[in-house]
Formats: sequence, C-alpha cells, structure tokens
Amino acid sequence: MSKRLLSILFSAALVIGHAGGVMAGELTVDEMQAELDAATPEQPADFSGHDLSYLDLSGMDLSGANLAAADLSNARLENTRLEGASLIGAKLNGAWLAGADLSNTNLRDAVFVDAMLTGARFTGADLQGTDFSGAELNGATGLYGELARQRV
Repeated sequence: MSKRLLSILFSAALVIGHAGGVMAGELTVDEMQAELDAATPEQPADFSGHDLSYLDLSGMDLSGANLAAADLSNARLENTRLEGASLIGAKLNGAWLAGADLSNTNLRDAVFVDAMLTGARFTGADLQGTDFSGAELNGATGLYGELARQRV
C-alpha cells in the first residue's frame, strides 16, 4: 500500500474512533479523570456507550458529562456529582449511588434495578421511563416530587 493510502486509512480510523468522544473500550478511573480535566462547558466529557461497570467513581465530579447508554452496573458512585449529566438509557443495575447528586440529570430510560440510592438528590431530574425496580430509595430527595410532577 502506498503511504498516502495508509495515511488516509489511519485518519479515517481516528475520525470514526473519536466521533463519540472517547474511543470505545473499557476506561480506567484515571482515563476518565483525564477526559474530565480536558472537558469544557462547550465540549463536555463523553463516556457514552462505555462499559464503566464496577469502577469506583466515588466523589468524582461528572457534572454535565455524557453517560448515555453507558454501563455503570455495580459501579460505586457514592457522593458523586452527576448534576446536569446525561444518563439516557444508562444501566445502573446494582450501582451504589448513596449521597449522589443527580439534580437536573436526564435519566430517561435509565435502569436502576437493585441500585442503592439512599440520600441521592433528584431535584429537576428527567425520570421518564426510568426503572427503579428493587432500588433502595430511603432518604432520596426530590425523587417522589419529580415522579409525581412528571407522572412517571
């Protein structure tokens, strides 16, 4: 193959790989933090579609991050800031979100089966189609008001 063709193929692979933000595959906490550090309000961190299961993201600031369709099953998100994040269609089965701030977060079609949400904050969250089956919700603030207001 010519160098020009290889260069074109390599460039195309980079464009395709970065189209969703971070390239596909599992990420480490350090890789996520680097992406968060590089994020701006105009270009928020993008972890959409990633397998983030079993990661300990406790205390991290994921405000405004795109976590749509991410797999956060069994992840530890205790006291994590998710304010204004997109969790559309995310899987949070068995996740630990005690004390997490989910205010103004888009949780449409997110799944929290058997998740621990004690003390989590949901004020202003979009809960359309969200599944809380078997989730521990004691002390969750704003959740019931949002469920009633949105008639979910």
